[in-house]
Amino acid sequence: MKDLNTFEIVLIILGGLYVLVIAAYIIAFKTAIFISRFVKRPVAAEADQYYYLPRAYMKLTATAKVQVEQSIEDKSIIGSPKLLELRFTPAVQFRPDPEAMIALSYKGNWFSNDEIQIVSADAMLENIKAVTEDRLSSIVAQITQAPAQQAAVGFAAKRAITLTAAIKTQTVIIEATREFSIDSEEIESGTIDRIWQIPLEGIHTGTTIRADASFKLTTIQVLASTDWGNLTVEGLFTRPLVAQEWKLDNANTDNAAFVCMVPDTGSLIKVPVRRSYFVKKQQLPIFRQGILIENSISKPSEAEGLISIPINLLKALMTIPAQLLQFKITRVTQETEHEKALAELAKAKAGNTQSPPDNNNIKRLEEELDALKKSVQSQLVAGSETDDTDDTEEQDPVPQLGKLPPLKFEEDEEDTRKRRSFNIDFPTV
Repeated sequence: MKDLNTFEIVLIILGGLYVLVIAAYIIAFKTAIFISRFVKRPVAAEADQYYYLPRAYMKLTATAKVQVEQSIEDKSIIGSPKLLELRFTPAVQFRPDPEAMIALSYKGNWFSNDEIQIVSADAMLENIKAVTEDRLSSIVAQITQAPAQQAAVGFAAKRAITLTAAIKTQTVIIEATREFSIDSEEIESGTIDRIWQIPLEGIHTGTTIRADASFKLTTIQVLASTDWGNLTVEGLFTRPLVAQEWKLDNANTDNAAFVCMVPDTGSLIKVPVRRSYFVKKQQLPIFRQGILIENSISKPSEAEGLISIPINLLKALMTIPAQLLQFKITRVTQETEHEKALAELAKAKAGNTQSPPDNNNIKRLEEELDALKKSVQSQLVAGSETDDTDDTEEQDPVPQLGKLPPLKFEEDEEDTRKRRSFNIDFPTV
């Protein structure tokens, strides 16, 4: 087995560190976004939002048909009325349960970008928007290269007149309607008992006959209310719906029945709302009067997000030598250009400014001129002594320092005049 080179050792060390960092990150990463906790009034609890669980109330519309014997002459009731039929139309309403108050708290995370929106109506949950994005992959990438409806209460009488064989009486069918309010305790107990007396005009003036339309409704789906204490869950609370089938407990009429959907106060549903590792997750649970009716979840692959992290790290490691070489080339180029610029600047300054004269050269020239002057003077003195004895031969004077002898031209006066007027040198003939 050949020895490992430095690059392979660095890769192994970085791989081990990466595994340790990911393990510590997973342990420290908190996926829970919401914490729901039952609270009791008047105990104060710190929370970002409060909401209640739903509880059922009912508006029950009852319709009764009563048969009576009526006098043809004065329209008065003769004899006892008879209840023929009872019909019921339920209208269930959801209202906040004062015994089920919940404190909702948001839990953030260092590595996650969260977008949270909570919408409630009538103190019950309606919509929750939770968009969370684990930013660890992006961080690594950046390092290497973000109401209740109320039914109307009314009384209506519908008369269906049927003539009997007797001339003085007739059979009349009277239809009466009344709305009853059913509270939560009756719905949860499974028994609805009401007394209903329908007033009718009697045979004697000022008397009133009443038709008894009292009823008792029962169901086998009994809902037992539960005290949940300080129960806490990572997510949201809601209640399931249960179908209650109500039957009329009255032997004198047809056995009428109806079915209604009500929240089960004896049960709970926990709706988790959590983050996901390395990806952007979107969860949109939709409630209606505190009941969960839709839950939309969008979550990409977490494995894909995890794989992208070591790939980005490896890309960064592989590009480090090239980046260092490019940095060195860029640095050398900048230094060369800088030195070249300095040289051109010095050259430009030397061309614009004359160099100062050399003092040593000036002194040497002055000494040579003084020596030459002394030599000429000595020659003049020697020449004057010899000229006293021989005057027949004219000699050219020796020029003194700073004075030159006049030039002699062997030409006529006319040529000299022309030369001076045109400033042209003519050859000597």
